[in-house]
Amino acid sequence: MAKWLLVLLTFSCVAAWSQTVPPDTAKGTRIDALSETDKQIRTLQDQVKKTPDDYAGYDGLGAAFLQKARETGDIDYYNLAEQTLKKALALVPQDFRAADPFIHMALVCMGEHRFADALAFAQKAIATGSGNLAAFAIEGDAYTDMGDYDEAGKAYDTVQALGRLTTPPLMLAYMSDSRLAYLRHLHGESTEAVGLMGE
Repeated sequence: MAKWLLVLLTFSCVAAWSQTVPPDTAKGTRIDALSETDKQIRTLQDQVKKTPDDYAGYDGLGAAFLQKARETGDIDYYNLAEQTLKKALALVPQDFRAADPFIHMALVCMGEHRFADALAFAQKAIATGSGNLAAFAIEGDAYTDMGDYDEAGKAYDTVQALGRLTTPPLMLAYMSDSRLAYLRHLHGESTEAVGLMGE
């Protein structure tokens, strides 16, 4: 009987999470006992309740749920992130401003190992013309995880080429060197991979 009550409770929680505005996180918990991510989630939940037509609030909340998923390994937060980012994408103008919600959705898909979906969202972000390097990096990551190393290499080359024009060297190295090292490793080029990680 207890087993069935647990199953019922799980389904009830999932149903509650499917609301347009996600429920309060850690409701009833003292504010000083919350993690920084929980505080951010609570603040952004309040924001989307006050301004329900603001895509940026939903985008920020979706990114916060994604961060919580990474911190906890709880897949329910991936579901919350996806639902919230869908709302952001429904509200955002279809121009360069859509890049961030597309990128965050791509990251959710990467976290769930849905690499083809991640690739599609990353390419939608690229198509906005925002020039956001993260979109090209995620495109490369998705290609890598799908085994298309040539296309991954092209995406990472774009990160390097655009990054030299727009990004400080240390930030560019942080964004690209580990990715390029992993790709070299997959090609059996261990010395080059180690060299990239040591720079």
